Amino acid sequence: MPMKLKLYSREWCSWCIDAKDYLSERGYKFIEIDVGQDRQAYQEMKEL
Repeated sequence: MPMKLKLYSREWCSWCIDAKDYLSERGYKFIEIDVGQDRQAYQEMKEL
């Protein structure tokens, strides 16, 4: 079963942009979650 990747990010975050580029260039599929737009996702991210 393939691993499901979640990438918690902010639109302006340079580290997030680098992480997205890194994963995409290597063919990884991931779900991007903008914690600036989703307060519930922000809380979920903080609990990790």
